[in-house]
Amino acid sequence: SPGSVYRFRLIGAQSLYAYRFSIDRHTLTVIATDGQFVVPIEVDFIIIHSGERYDFLLQTKNDTSQNDYLIRVVTLEVNSDQESVAEAILHYDTGPYPKATDYERIAQSSESDAVRCTESSNCTALNCPFLVYPQSYYISCEHIHNLRLLFPVSDTDLPTNNAKGKTSLFFNFGFEGISQTSAINGRNLRLPSSPPALYDTPENLYQESCKNLDTNWECDEIDTVLDSDCYCAHVVNVSNDHTIQLVISATGPNTTQLNNFLFAHPVHLHGHYFQVADIQFGPTNNITGRLEEGSSDINCGGDLLCTNPSWNVNTYDDFDLDPSAPLKDTLLIPAGGYAVVYFKTDNPGWWFLHCHIEVHQLEGMGVIINEEGKKTPAPYKMQKCGNFELTVDEFKKGIKGKLNPSGVDGYKIATIVLGSVLGVVLCILLIVLFKCACCTKTRDDNSEVSLPILL
Repeated sequence: SPGSVYRFRLIGAQSLYAYRFSIDRHTLTVIATDGQFVVPIEVDFIIIHSGERYDFLLQTKNDTSQNDYLIRVVTLEVNSDQESVAEAILHYDTGPYPKATDYERIAQSSESDAVRCTESSNCTALNCPFLVYPQSYYISCEHIHNLRLLFPVSDTDLPTNNAKGKTSLFFNFGFEGISQTSAINGRNLRLPSSPPALYDTPENLYQESCKNLDTNWECDEIDTVLDSDCYCAHVVNVSNDHTIQLVISATGPNTTQLNNFLFAHPVHLHGHYFQVADIQFGPTNNITGRLEEGSSDINCGGDLLCTNPSWNVNTYDDFDLDPSAPLKDTLLIPAGGYAVVYFKTDNPGWWFLHCHIEVHQLEGMGVIINEEGKKTPAPYKMQKCGNFELTVDEFKKGIKGKLNPSGVDGYKIATIVLGSVLGVVLCILLIVLFKCACCTKTRDDNSEVSLPILL
């Protein structure tokens, strides 16, 4: 309807390429990403990759001289007429519902980028996976780390505050070895043969796990990326209640070899939101928009493969974080660049971090983050079947063992209760056996005494 405001949720359900979304002759006011509200920003285009979500408001026009507008998504090729395009129709109810035969008429009145984006009136695109568009496109990029949360994170919940320690994790998403397979830190993920979250972890899980990542060993050999030692259950252990600085890059050991990092990767973390502190890009030609080489901020830790990335300079050692930095669970990492995000390990579990491009994930571009090596006991009040009516505070205390009256965890309580029950049962059994033995002896004694009388 004209003169109305509609809220849309745009979901990246594709498996391979990023798309640029727009609606002809309408702007989009983005209000949330991945379900987290941000300070509203008005844009012409939203670039969305697999797994991402964006909420936007659409203000419809009061002018009803045109009833139908193209909704379109376009792949990101530049200086090319080979883009893939998908289209739909935004229809105003002031005119007749369009028929299939009306498409040509609607398409002819559509708004091209050249008409919409001009030198005097630049367009804005949110979430560019590169630093800039070619200058001739007249499209300015608004990068995700520049968004601000509508409701900043409180000091108590800020991941860089009130933690027991700080840990930096570096994960490079790249194409490694002669076969150029999809890998993280030179390892191709092979999922474990049994669930790692089981209380009694099978021995074979440890046999399947990747070797120590702190050394450059066989996976540094360029022809052994898919060796059994490198095609493995890639598990990284982190401690509970720590601030995690997660540095996610998409580069290579030689920053001039662009073939090693041709793709931007939509990276998704299970189990957590993270706050995006920064996104950095490799050196870029501001006229053509082309990446010239990868960022030199990351040291790959290997001559042939990125097996042990770290900072070339101590860029983020201070762990500073703006409370209004945007929250995401899926982030587009630029080719040749990196992102710095933060979260706190306050959700025990085995969490999957992976590229959301399907073929990359299937080839092994994933890693399992084991948040606390020990298994978490069931909280007090959750030892038996029934309604688990716990407040958030009770649950938090429970997983820390502070809710139990005795100060012991759920497994110890269960052991004590079970031991007590078994002890009582054993005592009853011994009493019954003793009584039976006494009865038998009494009967035998009576038989011996009465025998002469019977005779």
